[in-house]
Amino acid sequence: MNHRPAKGAFTLVELLVTIAMMGIILSMIYGSCFGISGSVRRFQNRTALREQVRSAGALMSRQIRCAYVGREISEGAVHSTLRGSNVQDKSLLTCFRSSLDDPDGVFLRLVTTSAVTTLQGPGDGLFEVEYRLDDKRGQLFYRQALSANNWNNVLESADWQLLAEKVKSMELAFFDGVQWRYNWDQEKERELPHAVQISIIAEAEGDRACHFETTTEVFCGRSSTR
Repeated sequence: MNHRPAKGAFTLVELLVTIAMMGIILSMIYGSCFGISGSVRRFQNRTALREQVRSAGALMSRQIRCAYVGREISEGAVHSTLRGSNVQDKSLLTCFRSSLDDPDGVFLRLVTTSAVTTLQGPGDGLFEVEYRLDDKRGQLFYRQALSANNWNNVLESADWQLLAEKVKSMELAFFDGVQWRYNWDQEKERELPHAVQISIIAEAEGDRACHFETTTEVFCGRSSTR
């Protein structure tokens, strides 16, 4: 009696080869999808970081551009050009200081007419502002307060707001009309700088750096306190 093999059946070897080929194809597809999702995630993180740096630099540029200094009148009083008010505390309205040596990381202090409208409080007036960089954590902070009679007490009650993370470098340069300098004290200089250059570099681990750089002119009269 003759036994003929059934037609259309697969041998064990053929099944093993097919399974191996399917495994190879699926691993290739999975690897491609994983690589694409990783690229998309890195792109999104880089875009978010770039937007953080750009927003922080734009805010700083706007507030420096609107830096305020009062006019000196009789007996040391300061005449405010904003709403025609009179303020007796001269040091309050003539503060524009920047130094890299501050132990708390505060690298810029100023009075400005431009405030962050998302924070609670009035949207117009004179605002005392500070910027601080935490070198260890790479975080850039900002705080503001509506100006009053005492600079330090007002800002001490204000909360720090996080502007940007993963900041590797934060540099300011001040143009005095002749040369660029890296520190500025308005009380000593008796004037505001002509222009300020802002440079911020942020970098996520294993990714390309995001660089923001701009130069902004200080609009307030520079000889107002002479």
